[in-house]
Amino acid sequence: VRYLKIDARRSFKGFSFGFTSRNTDENVLSKNFETFISFGGSTKKKYWDKVDIEFSFDGYFPPSEEEDRDTFEFENKFKMSYPLTKKIRLYNIGEISKLQGNQFYKAKVGFEVSL
Repeated sequence: VRYLKIDARRSFKGFSFGFTSRNTDENVLSKNFETFISFGGSTKKKYWDKVDIEFSFDGYFPPSEEEDRDTFEFENKFKMSYPLTKKIRLYNIGEISKLQGNQFYKAKVGFEVSL
């Protein structure tokens, strides 16, 4: 999946609604953009005064040239982190998405260091 995406949204209390323009040509800098409705939401919470959890969701309704393809697309992202020391956090990030008819799953575990 290759594309250039530009969002214009209005946010209110963690929810957003607006328009997304996307170019899916080989040359993503060409002028062949398609514009469609998009919406989303995000939240961040702290549990037990240590564990931070962030979650975001973005949904899109792009036009489809393929007759039997479902046109709803989405991106779900999450991040959980736990402090090991004052400057080092253990984290887990992930993404589940469906874009241009393809589904993706991605997860990472790592360390975050504050300098």
